[in-house]
Amino acid sequence: MVGFLFAVVCGSGAWGAQGVPPESPSAEVPVSPSPRTRLEDALRHHLAGDHEQARVALVDLLNDDRVTDREIRIRARVYLGEVLFVEGNRDASWDAFAALLEDDPRYRLDPYEHPPDVMAFFETVRAARAEGRATLPAAGVPARVPLLAYAPFGAWQIANQEPWTGWTLATVQVASGVASLWLLADLTESHETRDPEVYDTMRLKRRLSWTATAVFYGAWLVGGIDAWSAARGTQPSRAAVQVVPLPDGLSVALAVRTP
Repeated sequence: MVGFLFAVVCGSGAWGAQGVPPESPSAEVPVSPSPRTRLEDALRHHLAGDHEQARVALVDLLNDDRVTDREIRIRARVYLGEVLFVEGNRDASWDAFAALLEDDPRYRLDPYEHPPDVMAFFETVRAARAEGRATLPAAGVPARVPLLAYAPFGAWQIANQEPWTGWTLATVQVASGVASLWLLADLTESHETRDPEVYDTMRLKRRLSWTATAVFYGAWLVGGIDAWSAARGTQPSRAAVQVVPLPDGLSVALAVRTP
């Protein structure tokens, strides 16, 4: 009888041990990355050239209501505007920068972190907001200035319905260029003379040669600046160029009148 009870007790103990399942290890709950980590990951994609992945990560970050850190949201909006600009989506980039300036009107981009064309576009958005414009101008802001804008002889102005300014620049450059070359050739032929009168004449010609050279390159510079500004849409191309004699009777100056 005692043996029977002992067997029953042992059997029930074994059954109980088999009936209780072993404790399973607790499952690890994945920890979501912090907003700062998400921002840094997006920037790494952007710097690596994966702009689409960077854009998606930045949009998700900005749409996450749990991200309340103002500094992180501002930086995310800045880089979203930059990524969109690099992708060529000027309208969306404009909207991103406009939203940023709505939140912080005095915000300035760091020139050590952002390329010059992005900074120029950002300042264009700022200027437009100051003028009351809320969208990108219809003409758009070109990503690159055409090479014709850097051509001499008023080529850009002539090709873009500014014939008076263009032909004025061309005339000034042709006249000053020819004069400079002619005077330089004449000076080269007579540079060994010892005659005092001829020497004085050479000094005058040398001065006129330098003046003509300065007028030539000055007209080229004025035409380039005028064309570049008009191509970027920052100001109209209506510069008036005049050659003005100086009081000494020997020199001339290039005068530029802008509206």
